[in-house]
Amino acid sequence: MKVVGVKFRDQGRIYDYDSSAFVLKERDIVMVETEHGPELGFVSRMPLERDPAFFTKPLKKILRLASETDMEQGRRNLAREREAKKLCLVKIQEHKLPMKLIEVESFLEGSKIIFYFVSEERVDFSRLLGQLRLDL
Repeated sequence: MKVVGVKFRDQGRIYDYDSSAFVLKERDIVMVETEHGPELGFVSRMPLERDPAFFTKPLKKILRLASETDMEQGRRNLAREREAKKLCLVKIQEHKLPMKLIEVESFLEGSKIIFYFVSEERVDFSRLLGQLRLDL
């Protein structure tokens, strides 16, 4: 089995994928299977031959090389994430919430945006979420 490392963000974690059906090189943009559905990623570690017994769970597969349409959707999502992050930071300040926004992530098909926060204390951010739903 050929196993390739895929990242979804430059600073993100590397995930192993079965790339047996493809000839890939580093920085190739690919469509992969994820728990959220198909997503865009890039090859961050060259394919290596691995014994399938090495993996405790079956590996998800590379679905295909990304098309121009996939990459355009990815660019739109990045722009949407940047706008959502700016808006969320403003709303956090307006509500004086003791929390830090870490990351904003959008599903490829655009059905959801996920906001990642940290806080030293429990925070009721229901009003913030309500405003974000209205403004996005």
